[in-house]
Amino acid sequence: MNLNKELFDLWFVDIKPWDKEVQERSRLVWLRISGIPLKAWIDRCFKMIGESMGEVVMIHGDTKTKSILCEGRILVICSAEHKIVKQVSLKVEEQIESATESEYSSEQNEEDQDFDNAKICVEDDMSMDEEHSMHDSLLNSYFKSSEEGKVSWHAEEKDADIEDGASGPSKTNGPLEGKEIGLRSKSGLRGDFRQEEIKRRGSAVPIAGIGDEGGCRGVTGEVGGLGSVLKRKEVGKLVRIEQPNFLFLQETKLETGDDDLCRMMWNSNEIDWVMKESIGASGGLLWEWGLDKVKCNLVNVYGPNDRQKRLKLWDELEHMIIEEGGRWLIAGDFNAVRCLEERRGRTGESTDMKKFDEFILVAGLVDIKMVNRHFTWYRPDGTAMSRLDRFLMNAEMCSMGGNWVQQGLKRNISNHCAIVLNSRTTDWGPKPFRVLDAWQPHPDFKKVIEEKWSEMEVDGFAGYKCKQKLKGLKAFLKGWNKEVFGNMEAQYEQAAKQVEQIDMKNEEIDLDELEITQRQEGFQKMWDIMRRREVIWKQKLRSNWVRVGDANTRFFHRVANGRKAQNHITGLLRDGCWVEEPEQVKKEVYNYFSKLFQGDTWNRPKLCEVSFKQISTEEKQWLERPFSIEEIEEGLQSCEGSKAPRLDGYNFNFLKFAWDSLKEDFTSFFAEFHKNGRLVSGLNSSFLALIPKKFNSIELKDYRPISLIGCVYKLLTKVLANRIKAVMPGITSETQSAFLRGRQLVDGVLVLNEVVEEVKRRKQSAFVFKADFAKAYDCVDWSFLDWMMDCLGFGIKWRGWIMECLSTSKILVLVNGSLTEEFKVGKGLRQGDPLSPFLFLMIGEGLNGLVQKVVSEGMFRGIEIGRKGLAVSLLQFADDTVIMGKADIENIIMVKTILRWISKYVAMWSQKITFYLSGNAC
Repeated sequence: MNLNKELFDLWFVDIKPWDKEVQERSRLVWLRISGIPLKAWIDRCFKMIGESMGEVVMIHGDTKTKSILCEGRILVICSAEHKIVKQVSLKVEEQIESATESEYSSEQNEEDQDFDNAKICVEDDMSMDEEHSMHDSLLNSYFKSSEEGKVSWHAEEKDADIEDGASGPSKTNGPLEGKEIGLRSKSGLRGDFRQEEIKRRGSAVPIAGIGDEGGCRGVTGEVGGLGSVLKRKEVGKLVRIEQPNFLFLQETKLETGDDDLCRMMWNSNEIDWVMKESIGASGGLLWEWGLDKVKCNLVNVYGPNDRQKRLKLWDELEHMIIEEGGRWLIAGDFNAVRCLEERRGRTGESTDMKKFDEFILVAGLVDIKMVNRHFTWYRPDGTAMSRLDRFLMNAEMCSMGGNWVQQGLKRNISNHCAIVLNSRTTDWGPKPFRVLDAWQPHPDFKKVIEEKWSEMEVDGFAGYKCKQKLKGLKAFLKGWNKEVFGNMEAQYEQAAKQVEQIDMKNEEIDLDELEITQRQEGFQKMWDIMRRREVIWKQKLRSNWVRVGDANTRFFHRVANGRKAQNHITGLLRDGCWVEEPEQVKKEVYNYFSKLFQGDTWNRPKLCEVSFKQISTEEKQWLERPFSIEEIEEGLQSCEGSKAPRLDGYNFNFLKFAWDSLKEDFTSFFAEFHKNGRLVSGLNSSFLALIPKKFNSIELKDYRPISLIGCVYKLLTKVLANRIKAVMPGITSETQSAFLRGRQLVDGVLVLNEVVEEVKRRKQSAFVFKADFAKAYDCVDWSFLDWMMDCLGFGIKWRGWIMECLSTSKILVLVNGSLTEEFKVGKGLRQGDPLSPFLFLMIGEGLNGLVQKVVSEGMFRGIEIGRKGLAVSLLQFADDTVIMGKADIENIIMVKTILRWISKYVAMWSQKITFYLSGNAC
């Protein structure tokens, strides 16, 4: 019985028991006629179609004037009780063409609601040459002239061949001439098209409803043919499980489509759909989407195998997206990857990756993070895999929903994984306060700060006073912002409305002085709000505003929203399990980083009998001298002002703006720190922002932790860093080429290149070993750092300052703008602390001293270059190290011993070599 029901469901929309009492009744019905060629677009043709259902009452005006070409509309009197959906055939110039007539309600027609969302219109001034240059098989024939009253139509031009797919049985045939985004209006097409989408391509882009602001789901997949009932049912099952708002299918291998097919796969009658037919058994695209409210442009992509056609496709898509604007969602098999990490076991041109990546960036698209897998296409034998399928969207679309993420489903027997796009609004918790640069132009802002700061009286240490006063000022500024600035959008609209009313009055009579003043004030208010919004977006973007541009343009909105989408943590893969609930994600983040920064309890051995350069007595005294107001202000001015807000909510633009009010308390704090070398509790707490190291970061090890330290502590460490960088060149070996003035990372690269060239020129042999340190900054052992500072000649007072800065640090991790619990740090250097690069150089000196000791003992021989035979054995590039030497038997044997020693001593200061990133060459 179930089998019979499934078979009936394939062929019948509705089945009812026969009732002999049913009487024939006439009713008035509006019919949509879709699929009519332009040659047959005449009144007589529509009348003939309508008469097949009953008596034709009228032909809609838009149909008679050909102002809307996606479908015709006629009003008929018919006796059919069921909803009309009928396929009709037309003979047009000896060619049989298929059309569809379907019923829609008269209520829809009253205000033309069904045509509000979608219209196709031919650009009047388009020449025939321009049309044919599009190479579009969809509408070329539609623009050919015909005599009125003669039903005639030219067959569609198949001017593009199907290309062979990639090598191996895993890749299906390619699309038509790269025109996989061309659409054909077929039966059941109630989807609406806008006029603008047809201008340059001669084809249409569907404007589909995708759900409300609360959430959105989409599915894309390469189906490998929909000819069999089993394939269609698999798609229907996928739709039932995922409940998408829209569906993108590639390689349908269907030359025709109908309502029954689409409704069966969608499991509902409430859909719109469009189709790009295949040629024979190759290609074919199908869109389906639900009838919801929010509109966007949908593009279904089936990327050509030919490189030039792919590049042409990127150019055309880019041009269309930029020119047309609005919301864009692009999905499908792009047959391209963005980087080497998205491909395994296959070769590919880097220029192809670069072009695809450039298309995404220039078109302002966001590559939504895929959270549960790295690849979407797999060769059957498992020797190759790539991420060919994906969803892309622009900033307008991205900002519509909540948190966007795409997930790969099980591929089952297919070579491709279906991709699910999901959007949902998740509450991650309260967001930290931050001061806005847009407040500074307000005429009363500086005065308000001065009055509030001076009236607050706090007892205790100077550092405690600074912390508490900043905290009190923050609470005050929250209320001040709400009271003075309020809702800027509402204020702008109110001012614009006021100006408009005065303008309208001025058209009738002359204005008095008060009204003229009110209009000027309204204009000024609008300008102030526009400038304020520009400053806010500049602060959000935190890029070189002057170099890139100086307007509150769509580009900066796209960049800010795109970066937000890329950095957003939708969920995490932890021990093979996917975690996405906010509290659980924050718990995993807390556990991971609190363990990462947990100090070791055992005493590590030191490097014995290794000598280091030392600073002089004068330099030691100079480092420990009292802090002057000029030195503090120099450190303040050298800090970039608009960096991300910190735990206290203030950036350095605010400190510079309000320095006259804050100066006395900050100077007292510096004097107090110089005297007792102590930091009060909470002054050295910081945010830890997680920056993804690569596309689709789904594990915590794929994120780089950047510390956002408080403004008081950062000003202190900036002054200390300015002091220490003056003495570092004298104690840092020439093998280190990072962080110091006059040295660049490229210096080490050039030296390495010269060494290799010298070896080749002499026709000698050598080996080069590159070592990469895992979590180099995060795993620095503080006791070893203190021992290194002692070896380098730093005084007790200076070492005490540095150890106080390290040992009092605490961290709260930012997860999508919300905070985890605070934890204490036991090791590591914070990226974002001005002192960290110079302290890490000292760690590097320990490794350099160890290697030089081994060389001096004759256990290892470097590569001699130049006339004087200078031996080069070690080069250091921040946390990357290169060891090189002669490739003779004795030396190679000693290399293994040296590496063991290095591993042993490296472990002594809590760092480990990342061997999968390390390697050697001979």
